[in-house]
This record gives sequence, C-alpha cells and structure tokens, in this order.
Amino acid sequence: MLKGTVEVDETYIGGKRRGKRGRGAEDKTVVVSLVEREGNFRSWPIERVTSDNLKGCIRKMLIGKPR
Repeated sequence: MLKGTVEVDETYIGGKRRGKRGRGAEDKTVVVSLVEREGNFRSWPIERVTSDNLKGCIRKMLIGKPR
C-alpha cells in the first residue's frame, strides 16, 4: 500500500497512431500510475478510464480494499 502524498495519472501506451488520446486512442493500452512523493509507485493497465475505475485503483492502493 502507498501512503503520504500520492499523485495519480494515466497515460496511453502503444498503437501506431501518434497524438491520439482519450476515447479515440484505438490500439493503445491505458496505464494508471500512483506515485508517492517519497518515490514508491504502482502502475497497471486498466480497461477504461472512468471515475469508478480510477477510484477503485486509488482505494486498492491507499486503503487496501478493492471496490
């Protein structure tokens, strides 16, 4: 589990098209990362970027409980 100040962000990796982001990012994998200010981090792929998916990731890494 992560603790302290944690920042959350997502990125789109892979695919042949450059510059396409968000909903139009076909053939790309969405990866969400949580990073502690002290240096520890956790990253993993998610199917879709939704508030529920992101909240679930945050709860899992900060509280230790899945949704």
